[in-house]
Amino acid sequence: MAGNSKDSKILAYKDMINQLNKTISAQTELIQSLQKTLEADRLEKENLRQQIEYL
Repeated sequence: MAGNSKDSKILAYKDMINQLNKTISAQTELIQSLQKTLEADRLEKENLRQQIEYL
């Protein structure tokens, strides 16, 4: 029985690790997407600043 309990804990930990890895992957993708958005916004801001200076 003790071995069975350990086995079930190990399986639960493996499942938790898999879920955490999926969460990390999703968050990494989100961070990369947000970084691209920030860079696009920065470029747009710079472009608008240049237009204001020109005007």
